[in-house]
Amino acid sequence: MKEPIELTDSNAVFSFGVPPERIDILTSITAIGFENAWGNRSIAEYDGVSTPVLHWRDLLANKRATGRLKDAADAEWIEAAMRGRGESV
Repeated sequence: MKEPIELTDSNAVFSFGVPPERIDILTSITAIGFENAWGNRSIAEYDGVSTPVLHWRDLLANKRATGRLKDAADAEWIEAAMRGRGESV
């Protein structure tokens, strides 16, 4: 279990579960600040619990900004998925 103080670390990542059903909680991201991310948030419902989550456009912007190959591949997947839903990317 993480100590509560670790939640204030601006580079902390907490992961729960295993892929493809893993949830990652990041205390900061590369491409967008908290205020903008919070203002753009989406609400997802899991087992009847409403949970604020990063909007897909902000997730996409962050994936593009990291410079990691895995994130670039994730960005391509997100773009294809959202185009498939009729969203402009």
